[in-house]
Amino acid sequence: MANDPPNPYINLRLDQLAVACNAKAADLLRGNRVSRRDLAYLLLAAARATDPRDLHGSPYQKVSRDRWPPSTLWPEYEQALRGLRYRLITEAIQAAGELPRDHGALVARSQQSDEGLRAGLAELDRLGGQGTPADDLQHPMPPQPIDPQRTD
Repeated sequence: MANDPPNPYINLRLDQLAVACNAKAADLLRGNRVSRRDLAYLLLAAARATDPRDLHGSPYQKVSRDRWPPSTLWPEYEQALRGLRYRLITEAIQAAGELPRDHGALVARSQQSDEGLRAGLAELDRLGGQGTPADDLQHPMPPQPIDPQRTD
Protein backbone atom coordinates (compact mmCIF):
# COMPACT_ATOMS: atom_id res chain seq x y z
CA MET A 1 0.00 0.00 0.00
CA ALA A 2 2.86 2.40 0.76
CA ASN A 3 4.08 2.05 -2.84
CA ASP A 4 0.64 2.57 -4.38
CA PRO A 5 0.45 5.36 -6.95
CA PRO A 6 -1.42 8.50 -5.84
CA ASN A 7 -5.15 8.68 -6.47
CA PRO A 8 -5.51 10.48 -9.85
CA TYR A 9 -9.12 11.47 -9.09
CA ILE A 10 -8.76 12.89 -5.59
CA ASN A 11 -8.22 16.56 -6.55
CA LEU A 12 -10.66 16.78 -9.46
CA ARG A 13 -13.39 19.42 -9.46
CA LEU A 14 -16.90 18.01 -9.10
CA ASP A 15 -17.67 18.44 -12.80
CA GLN A 16 -14.46 16.61 -13.74
CA LEU A 17 -15.22 13.86 -11.24
CA ALA A 18 -18.70 13.46 -12.72
CA VAL A 19 -17.20 13.04 -16.20
CA ALA A 20 -14.75 10.43 -14.86
CA CYS A 21 -17.59 8.56 -13.11
CA ASN A 22 -19.72 8.57 -16.27
CA ALA A 23 -16.81 7.33 -18.39
CA LYS A 24 -16.00 4.53 -15.93
CA ALA A 25 -19.66 3.51 -15.74
CA ALA A 26 -19.84 3.43 -19.55
CA ASP A 27 -16.77 1.17 -19.62
CA LEU A 28 -18.35 -1.17 -17.09
CA LEU A 29 -21.66 -1.26 -18.94
CA ARG A 30 -19.90 -2.06 -22.22
CA GLY A 31 -18.14 -4.96 -20.54
CA ASN A 32 -14.70 -3.36 -20.85
CA ARG A 33 -12.03 -4.39 -18.38
CA VAL A 34 -11.59 -1.86 -15.62
CA SER A 35 -8.73 -1.84 -13.15
CA ARG A 36 -9.97 -2.60 -9.65
CA ARG A 37 -7.50 -0.09 -8.22
CA ASP A 38 -8.59 2.61 -10.66
CA LEU A 39 -12.25 1.97 -9.86
CA ALA A 40 -11.48 2.00 -6.12
CA TYR A 41 -9.65 5.33 -6.48
CA LEU A 42 -12.60 6.77 -8.39
CA LEU A 43 -15.07 5.57 -5.75
CA LEU A 44 -12.93 6.95 -2.93
CA ALA A 45 -12.69 10.34 -4.65
CA ALA A 46 -16.45 10.39 -5.35
CA ALA A 47 -17.21 9.45 -1.73
CA ARG A 48 -14.92 12.19 -0.45
CA ALA A 49 -16.41 14.74 -2.85
CA THR A 50 -19.98 13.98 -1.82
CA ASP A 51 -19.57 13.52 1.94
CA PRO A 52 -20.88 16.76 3.51
CA ARG A 53 -18.62 16.22 6.51
CA ASP A 54 -15.55 16.43 4.29
CA LEU A 55 -16.50 19.16 1.84
CA HIS A 56 -14.45 22.30 2.39
CA GLY A 57 -16.88 25.08 3.07
CA SER A 58 -19.89 22.77 3.25
CA PRO A 59 -22.78 23.77 5.50
CA TYR A 60 -22.03 20.79 7.73
CA GLN A 61 -18.42 21.84 8.10
CA LYS A 62 -19.25 25.48 8.69
CA VAL A 63 -21.79 24.78 11.38
CA SER A 64 -20.08 21.78 13.00
CA ARG A 65 -16.39 22.59 12.82
CA ASP A 66 -16.20 26.34 12.53
CA ARG A 67 -19.17 26.81 14.84
CA TRP A 68 -20.62 29.50 12.60
CA PRO A 69 -24.27 30.28 13.20
CA PRO A 70 -26.49 28.47 10.68
CA SER A 71 -27.90 31.80 9.48
CA THR A 72 -24.59 32.44 7.69
CA LEU A 73 -25.59 29.73 5.21
CA TRP A 74 -28.25 31.93 3.59
CA PRO A 75 -25.97 33.15 0.74
CA GLU A 76 -25.21 29.52 -0.16
CA TYR A 77 -28.93 28.79 -0.31
CA GLU A 78 -29.43 31.78 -2.61
CA GLN A 79 -26.52 30.67 -4.81
CA ALA A 80 -27.96 27.14 -5.03
CA LEU A 81 -31.30 28.62 -6.15
CA ARG A 82 -29.54 30.73 -8.77
CA GLY A 83 -27.79 27.62 -10.07
CA LEU A 84 -31.06 25.70 -10.22
CA ARG A 85 -32.84 28.53 -12.04
CA TYR A 86 -29.90 28.74 -14.49
CA ARG A 87 -30.10 25.02 -15.21
CA LEU A 88 -33.89 25.17 -15.68
CA ILE A 89 -33.87 28.10 -18.11
CA THR A 90 -30.99 26.74 -20.20
CA GLU A 91 -32.64 23.32 -20.35
CA ALA A 92 -35.93 24.97 -21.34
CA ILE A 93 -34.15 26.87 -24.13
CA GLN A 94 -32.62 23.61 -25.36
CA ALA A 95 -35.94 21.77 -25.12
CA ALA A 96 -37.70 24.57 -27.00
CA GLY A 97 -35.03 24.25 -29.69
CA GLU A 98 -34.71 27.96 -30.13
CA LEU A 99 -32.83 30.92 -28.74
CA PRO A 100 -34.52 34.21 -27.99
CA ARG A 101 -32.82 37.16 -29.66
CA ASP A 102 -31.06 38.20 -26.44
CA HIS A 103 -30.76 34.81 -24.72
CA GLY A 104 -27.87 35.90 -22.48
CA ALA A 105 -30.01 38.60 -20.90
CA LEU A 106 -32.95 36.18 -20.64
CA VAL A 107 -30.76 33.68 -18.78
CA ALA A 108 -29.37 36.39 -16.49
CA ARG A 109 -32.86 37.67 -15.62
CA SER A 110 -34.18 34.14 -15.16
CA GLN A 111 -31.57 33.16 -12.60
CA GLN A 112 -32.10 36.26 -10.44
CA SER A 113 -35.44 35.27 -8.92
CA ASP A 114 -38.39 32.93 -9.18
CA GLU A 115 -40.35 35.72 -10.84
CA GLY A 116 -37.51 36.20 -13.35
CA LEU A 117 -37.51 32.49 -14.15
CA ARG A 118 -41.29 32.49 -14.54
CA ALA A 119 -41.05 35.46 -16.92
CA GLY A 120 -38.23 33.80 -18.87
CA LEU A 121 -40.22 30.62 -19.33
CA ALA A 122 -43.24 32.67 -20.43
CA GLU A 123 -41.04 34.48 -22.96
CA LEU A 124 -39.99 31.12 -24.41
CA ASP A 125 -43.67 30.16 -24.63
CA ARG A 126 -44.43 33.38 -26.55
CA LEU A 127 -41.63 32.77 -29.07
CA GLY A 128 -43.55 29.83 -30.45
CA GLY A 129 -40.83 28.68 -32.85
CA GLN A 130 -39.67 32.13 -33.96
CA GLY A 131 -36.26 32.09 -32.31
CA THR A 132 -32.85 30.97 -33.55
CA PRO A 133 -32.24 27.17 -33.46
CA ALA A 134 -30.64 26.23 -30.16
CA ASP A 135 -29.09 22.92 -31.16
CA ASP A 136 -25.62 23.94 -30.01
CA LEU A 137 -26.47 26.06 -27.00
CA GLN A 138 -23.33 26.29 -24.88
CA HIS A 139 -24.82 27.64 -21.67
CA PRO A 140 -24.54 31.35 -22.49
CA MET A 141 -23.95 32.53 -18.93
CA PRO A 142 -23.05 30.38 -15.94
CA PRO A 143 -24.52 31.22 -12.54
CA GLN A 144 -22.80 34.23 -11.09
CA PRO A 145 -21.73 34.18 -7.45
CA ILE A 146 -23.74 36.34 -5.12
CA ASP A 147 -20.67 37.51 -3.22
CA PRO A 148 -17.87 38.43 -5.66
CA GLN A 149 -15.38 38.46 -2.75
CA ARG A 150 -15.80 34.70 -2.14
CA THR A 151 -13.11 32.50 -3.54
CA ASP A 152 -14.40 29.02 -2.57
